[in-house]
Amino acid sequence: MSFVRSDYGNVARLNFTDGEPHAMQLTEEPQKRVFRPDFHCHTTASDGHLTPPELLQRAQDQGVTALAVTDHDTYAGYSSLVASGPVTGISLISGIELSCVWQGRTIHIVGLDFAAQSQVMLDAVARQQDNRWQRAQLIDERLVKAGLPSLLAAAETEAGGVPGRPHFASAMLAAGLVKKHHHAFDRYLGTGKIGDITSLWPSLETITQWIREGGGVAILAHPRKYGLTGVKLRALLTDFMGAGGQGMEVLSAGQADADTRFLTLLCEQFQCAASLGSDFHHPRNHWCELGRLPPLPTKLTPVWQLFSAATRQHMGLPA
Repeated sequence: MSFVRSDYGNVARLNFTDGEPHAMQLTEEPQKRVFRPDFHCHTTASDGHLTPPELLQRAQDQGVTALAVTDHDTYAGYSSLVASGPVTGISLISGIELSCVWQGRTIHIVGLDFAAQSQVMLDAVARQQDNRWQRAQLIDERLVKAGLPSLLAAAETEAGGVPGRPHFASAMLAAGLVKKHHHAFDRYLGTGKIGDITSLWPSLETITQWIREGGGVAILAHPRKYGLTGVKLRALLTDFMGAGGQGMEVLSAGQADADTRFLTLLCEQFQCAASLGSDFHHPRNHWCELGRLPPLPTKLTPVWQLFSAATRQHMGLPA
């Protein structure tokens, strides 16, 4: 356990596992606030618009009390916030959103409260980043075959590193190849289009194993965004839970009430933990603002009950 004094004269307590904090929070007792977690959001470390410090500030402004930065296939954003020192009034939880393939379809698994310095997680990120580079090259090759100019360099500039499909979409928009960002997905990059490459991702079982071996909690991200029928979603959950999965996002931004009721039912049936996250990417998308989700249904087991005792304590919850 380490104690660091902040610029505000408050004492921050950091819990270290394998040399890296799972969570950090000021020990000063603030005025009682509503518990408002958000366990799914993105920064410029992947395809988000805000830098990690900007995202943290926005989360604080929105009253978020516990935040997991879950960038795609990296936790560099989270690590940079931890390295910058103690923060005020908010608990940071280690997080990542890992891409995998299930029955030929890309599925996202969120990892929460893992040990960021565990070798298995470091190796996982290295492998996923290599997969992302290969994928970006294949996307560019397919787009060129479809008659578009090479966009790899422009997409890389947009990303400031490894480009994903949103960065290719931004490159298309800047080049005047599409009129709207979403048009790029409608024509070239969306599910089933030429730029949708799934063959490089590890299996659902592999991704889930990485998170569990890294000491984390494996959560199925935004289950209703895959376009699966109820039967298919049940099949996915069966395989996911069988592989060691522990929970699912019951609440996501912009989700219909009927979907929330259905996911609540599935969460009960599969006896898994319930998580929630805005999937925040950009301030202009007001429908997915940080921390603006309703509370989880009380009959469900919240995901934080699976967090380490130290993390729950730093979140102000019973250890």
